[in-house]
Amino acid sequence: MIYVYGGITILISILLLICKSYKKTLFENVDKREHPLKFFYPLSARCLDFFRKIVPEKHGTKIETMLKRLYVKENIEKEKYIYDVRKIAYALVIVGFIGIMGTAVCFTNQKIQIINQLERKEPGEGSDSVPIQVDYDGKTENINLEIEERQYSKDEINEIFDRVSEEIKQEILGKNESLDKVNQPLNLISEYQNVKIYWEIEDLDYVAYNGDISVDNVDNQGKLVNLYANLALNEDKRTVLIPILLVPKETSEKEILIENIKKSIEETNNIYDSKVNLPEKINEKEIQFKKIKENKDLALLLLALVGLAALMGLYDKTLEKKITKRSEEMMIDFTEIVSKLCLLYEAGLSVLKAWERIVEDYEKKGITRFAYQEMRLVLEKIKSGESERVAYSEFGKRCGLHPYIKLANILEQNIALGSKGLKASLQTEVEEAFEERKRLARKKGEEASTKLLVPMILMLIVVIVIIAVPAFMSITF
Repeated sequence: MIYVYGGITILISILLLICKSYKKTLFENVDKREHPLKFFYPLSARCLDFFRKIVPEKHGTKIETMLKRLYVKENIEKEKYIYDVRKIAYALVIVGFIGIMGTAVCFTNQKIQIINQLERKEPGEGSDSVPIQVDYDGKTENINLEIEERQYSKDEINEIFDRVSEEIKQEILGKNESLDKVNQPLNLISEYQNVKIYWEIEDLDYVAYNGDISVDNVDNQGKLVNLYANLALNEDKRTVLIPILLVPKETSEKEILIENIKKSIEETNNIYDSKVNLPEKINEKEIQFKKIKENKDLALLLLALVGLAALMGLYDKTLEKKITKRSEEMMIDFTEIVSKLCLLYEAGLSVLKAWERIVEDYEKKGITRFAYQEMRLVLEKIKSGESERVAYSEFGKRCGLHPYIKLANILEQNIALGSKGLKASLQTEVEEAFEERKRLARKKGEEASTKLLVPMILMLIVVIVIIAVPAFMSITF
């Protein structure tokens, strides 16, 4: 596989050098911030041209329509070409990265070096099977050598026994506080850090081999019992004496209460009765019993939202987001455009002159807004010989938004039927535009409040759970 990965890396590197000047002038003025992979564009363009010879490009696609709206041009061949080139550049970078990483991994795995030593595994890790290449008598063979684990030296074993002898005194305690106060079961382990442990117990009436203890017959003075831990590591052995002092169990208030309840039940009830009467008093103190309800159906289910797809697979979705922002921007600008158009028309200018004045004012501001760019494109078409009626009609279609389509229809009718009623129509559009502007403002406000509502609802749910769950579980049924 190293040849495959290496071949991919070398091939891409060679093609980058060969194609570095291919259509270089086309990409000289692109924005480096928007096109960080500009270095790959010549090779990407070469690949794109090759693919188009095999599979002809389809026109009138959804991508092409969106690009026309974003770049405000009828001829977006260059923009569409650069868009496809950038997509291929991303693919080339991914393939190149895979080639480099694959080569590095294969080279690391297959690197052969002359050796004269092998590492043994540490004691307790087991033997190791080492694949090595052997050159012998003019032949090369791949074999697996079984290497036994390292063994402890005498000094190491003595150090281990000294350490384990102390540490197992803590390990066997279990829930007991110390070896001088034992009234809970012991943890008589059979192995500790590769050291085998075999136990000998002086008095089995008090301590069993599984660690259980019996302190029923132990008085307050305690009972001393000697434990012998026989340590074994390889062929070496050592015996460690561990004396323990058994003491009577400390009875808690809860245990005393349970004993008193059991005693009272035995005294006041008959074993043959179908029901058991619980005591009303214990030691002259009133007692009350409550049944604990088992909530087997109670469970908190956590729902996880999953929906992130691979970004490369959704590359074209970025255009749809840009189109959405474009629509929002154009809807905001429509009120200003139609009010200026109406005002200038009432001042005595023709529709075309008013249109031209609005575009001139826009260009003086030095900003970029989609709606005004579309208006400028209308002027360019009219100056190049296209009729006003057709230019306005195409303006509405390119904008693709209802208010702009309606405005284009009004202007078309003005040219076809005359200017009668145009003033009233424009005033109506201004009023509707302001109403739409208010509606959009309210919508934005509602969206903002909705975004704030989500964390508030989550906080409310948390508070309800914190309060309701303990209250619900405390209800007696």
